[in-house]
Amino acid sequence: MTARLVYAAIAAALVLADYASKQWAYGRLRTGPDIEVIPGLLSFVYAENPGIAFSLFNSGSSTTRWLLVGFSLATAIAVAVAALRTPASDWRSQTICALLFAGIAGNLIDRVQTGRVIDFIDAYVGTSHWPTFNVADSAISVGAVLLALELFRKPEPAEADVKSGNESAQNS
Repeated sequence: MTARLVYAAIAAALVLADYASKQWAYGRLRTGPDIEVIPGLLSFVYAENPGIAFSLFNSGSSTTRWLLVGFSLATAIAVAVAALRTPASDWRSQTICALLFAGIAGNLIDRVQTGRVIDFIDAYVGTSHWPTFNVADSAISVGAVLLALELFRKPEPAEADVKSGNESAQNS
């Protein structure tokens, strides 16, 4: 299996995990009681978000829905293009792209199907709650943190030569 297929498989597995977990949440939590997983820290609670992170742009209007679909689709395409332009051997960047693409695609599926994203993971300490999220949101968040770390990481000398196009330094 080629390296690119491995990253595509990771992204596909995350999209499937996100979809399956949202279907479970819809069937189990929408009408049933919440599930306290770790008392005082983690619960499963059904929520729908017509907007984006932190419920921004959550008007629920058809125009907003399709603008968010368009933005998500354009972003997913940009991430896929970045992955294809990045060497398959660059496992850090490929992992980041796989996480970002999976998260964007997972939420895009909900947005196209229903106009809302299903959220169900509620992390909290006492009465302080983080906004409810899902598997796709987690993939985006982890990918974004890894991207930020990657941007500040000092490249190793061989990496810097390859990225600058000076491959002869590597061959000597």
